[in-house]
Amino acid sequence: MTFADVVRFDKKREQEYSQFSLKQDASDLRFIAAIVIVVLTGLTLVDLFRGTDFRVVFFVRLLVIFAHVALLIIASQKTIGPSVLQTASFVASFILSGSYFILDRYGSMPQYFFTNGIVIVNFLICTVSSLRFRFSALFSVSLVVSFLLYYPTSPHSLYQKTQITNIVIGLILSIIIGFILERHKRINFWQQTQLNKIMAFCPTTSCHP
Repeated sequence: MTFADVVRFDKKREQEYSQFSLKQDASDLRFIAAIVIVVLTGLTLVDLFRGTDFRVVFFVRLLVIFAHVALLIIASQKTIGPSVLQTASFVASFILSGSYFILDRYGSMPQYFFTNGIVIVNFLICTVSSLRFRFSALFSVSLVVSFLLYYPTSPHSLYQKTQITNIVIGLILSIIIGFILERHKRINFWQQTQLNKIMAFCPTTSCHP
């Protein structure tokens, strides 16, 4: 399995891989959507008792929760297609990522909130978002670049500057883990494809005594 194969098969095989992975991708998205909904609901309750601008926090968190409820519903549809699932995952990831920028700017969040969130979101996107590796890696790199462009204007810029190394290390590790997971899934697909070809070419009665 070459690096190019992990990034993308040829067009026909990539379509077959998308169909092969669809059930597992939908299951992973249902799981992560449920986790995000539960965790953000709990964090919103916690924010009632700490010095945040709760109106902003509540509105932004509600938007993210609604996005993941929609993702949960979409991923539960039996007739969902791979491209729709990928698009829904991308949109939900974008909304989740964007919420950290908004809350850091307007939500009076603790100084560690934004940088910790970037690391967590990168890890989730690269491992359990069901985005293809080429998309998840690009998304995560873009997120870190956006952070680097944004942090000088942040209310917590001095602290965030000290966390750049940690964020870059987290990005690299997330991409490596995402690559390993994607490679494993594509190897499984390739092995199953080869097995199906053998079984189709060689009926059981003629291949086994």
